[in-house]
Amino acid sequence: MSDRTISTTQGVPPRPGATTPVARRLAPLLPAIVASILPVFLIGALVGPMGSELGYREATAGLLMAAFFAVSALVSRKAGALADSVGPITTLQIGLVGSAIVAAGVAAGVRSVTLLAIAMMVGGACNALTQIAANVYLARYLPPDRHGLAFAVKQSANPGGAMAAGLLLPTLVLNLGWRSAFVVAACGAGCSAVALQAGRNWPPAVPVPDVGIRQGAVTTSPPPTGGRDRALILVAASAAFGSASAVALGGFFVESGRNAGMALGTAGLAASVGSAFAIAGRVATGGWADHTLASPRRILGWVAVMLAVGSLALVVFGIRAPAAHWLALPVAYGAGWAWPGVFNLAVVRARPGEPGRATGVSQTGIYVGTTLGPLVLGPVSERAGYPLTWSVAALLAVVGAVGMWAARSRLDPQGAGGGRRQESRRSR
Repeated sequence: MSDRTISTTQGVPPRPGATTPVARRLAPLLPAIVASILPVFLIGALVGPMGSELGYREATAGLLMAAFFAVSALVSRKAGALADSVGPITTLQIGLVGSAIVAAGVAAGVRSVTLLAIAMMVGGACNALTQIAANVYLARYLPPDRHGLAFAVKQSANPGGAMAAGLLLPTLVLNLGWRSAFVVAACGAGCSAVALQAGRNWPPAVPVPDVGIRQGAVTTSPPPTGGRDRALILVAASAAFGSASAVALGGFFVESGRNAGMALGTAGLAASVGSAFAIAGRVATGGWADHTLASPRRILGWVAVMLAVGSLALVVFGIRAPAAHWLALPVAYGAGWAWPGVFNLAVVRARPGEPGRATGVSQTGIYVGTTLGPLVLGPVSERAGYPLTWSVAALLAVVGAVGMWAARSRLDPQGAGGGRRQESRRSR
């Protein structure tokens, strides 16, 4: 198989669109993920200008972010079933159209915190549809030996949202006001929904096991029960702690930097630089997973290490000095926020026949963490200050690391030994 193209199974003549560049299949997905997650990062990054107009501070910003992710958590499992049944492209487009409407509504009509909260809850549901459908899209339309890099690039769109929010501060927002940022989010979501239409001509990159195909829709076999579900729940619980810690980077770094003496524009730029480190870390670990054909067990071990290392840098953010923020930034973002890409890869490799359902469960854990994280960290930052906020975030990361390490032996797929044998062959 070419490094640059996707082809159908060997011995079968390719159908139209069967040989399509990997980059072309990824291209419409990345702005889609950024557009779906951008509104919630704007709530945190723009707490200064938005809060002064609408009347809220960090604690309320935490509640708004929590509302977004709480609805995402509630919708995730249903979103996975929908993406497995009607197809990922249709599900992505539904989510993106909803996100565009939400962002446009915030830009044009929100004049109170109550309306903003309603918009965030609707946006959370649309985000769940987009995120879970994107996992199914990658599992179905990208070859397995590119899944590590593909999931890393897809998950890089989340820090990409934080990067976009940070870049919009010194450029657009300070000149045109905070509503202009939501106009950008609405346009991005709408354009992404249109761009994904081209993917309807692309056949799956690999056969999907135990499925029935009906008008392009894929229906998976009944979900497994017992130990395999318990393994997913353990992994999801560990991810909840890790994501609760990571949400501090996306939601509170800018205000922490301002509190430590940075100008607003400088703090936004620093958040963008940190997001770039997070993207680099995700891409590097995804490439490593492809190169080594890493098993779920091995991947979760690396996730635990990244969370533990990142927790050390989070403590440094508690020092009230701009230099401390710049010093800890590469490690906090590049390690502590680099794990979600390979985390989803581990789940998909463990459950290759049902990526929507499986990542729906694991993503629920992530959303529970990103819901509870702002609820805890927002009031702590407002009432006790940022040193304690970052210490609590570091503790959450350590708990997530311990859980991931404990879950290593439980997520192996049926026949996982084959995955370990592949690793052994590759190492030789």
